[in-house]
Amino acid sequence: MKKALKLSDESIVQQLPQRLDEQKMKESGGSIAGLLDQPISFNLPANSNRHELVEKIVQECRPRLAIESIPVELFESHYVRGKTVFDYAVNAIDAVALQYDSMYWWVSCVGLNMKLGPRTVEPISNFDKFAGKLWADHLENGRVSKESLAAIAKTLDDAGEFTRNVLQKKALAQLKSHNLKYSRKAILTFAGLCHPLFVRGLRKRLYVAHSNYLTWLKSSRRLS
Repeated sequence: MKKALKLSDESIVQQLPQRLDEQKMKESGGSIAGLLDQPISFNLPANSNRHELVEKIVQECRPRLAIESIPVELFESHYVRGKTVFDYAVNAIDAVALQYDSMYWWVSCVGLNMKLGPRTVEPISNFDKFAGKLWADHLENGRVSKESLAAIAKTLDDAGEFTRNVLQKKALAQLKSHNLKYSRKAILTFAGLCHPLFVRGLRKRLYVAHSNYLTWLKSSRRLS
């Protein structure tokens, strides 16, 4: 995400935040929508600290962004000669966080939060982690073959992962209807779901597991 914007005769670029804790923001009902496309420009006087810098950034936002919680460590660093800020608000906040090895930030429904410590990892179910990796391992040229799908199903069955509750709503209803009508031929394995009647629902569920797995993996790697 890059958007060029001219202020006076200069140009600034809005960057994708590197230290935004998206999971914390999601859990707290917040959004950075109000920070996007928010150009700010101001001068901090000599001997101002980073805490005052963050306060000034949120004051310049329209509407003004409230502060819910920011660390006291921001008081410790001073700009002896002052500081000029000419940027997007989202860039300016991220730049402050990047001055520390492990500072992350998010906007809750109350306001801006900045915290020293590891970023929150996107939660994932055990099934999605296991099945998602299997799908990733069997992907070839963006698809999983019929033979690979059967291998994934066998691995899941061997691990005792089968439970109807992991299926999506439509596939689950279809499976329940089949098992009720044909109790002697009830499908109780992932291998059974490879049948032409159910394979589409199985593929869709494993695709979702793969997507969730990749999101979790990306979130985990960003902790380092």
